[in-house]
Amino acid sequence: MVRQGIKFGLVGIANTIVDIALFNVLLFLTGITSGPWLSLFKASSYSAGIANSYIWNKRWTFQSTRTARVGEIGKFVGISGGALLVNVGTASFLIDVLGLQLGVTGIAWTNFSALVATLAAFVVNFAGYKWLVFKA
Repeated sequence: MVRQGIKFGLVGIANTIVDIALFNVLLFLTGITSGPWLSLFKASSYSAGIANSYIWNKRWTFQSTRTARVGEIGKFVGISGGALLVNVGTASFLIDVLGLQLGVTGIAWTNFSALVATLAAFVVNFAGYKWLVFKA
């Protein structure tokens, strides 16, 4: 399971790179940096990262050889959405409810909270993908 966790983390890094790279390519090609098109660009680039995540986690991290089914993809999207809620909820709780802690500045606490939220979402995603989406 540790090996899968490491692979999962590497896939997460790759997903982020896909997302940011595609987003910046779209910005560069169009020169658009605000407005409704920006939201469409971000949705497209994030979706590309999610597609990358599905492919690599299915084949490499969890080594599932089953043919993709609508239910599997639906579960994947559902788990990803749940992890997004955990991420935002955790960060919001730490920042807005708990407030500044440990004698650090606001920006340091915000970044620390974002890191904790990312780790919480990582656990939700990993467990959900392993035991619900790509289970053997």
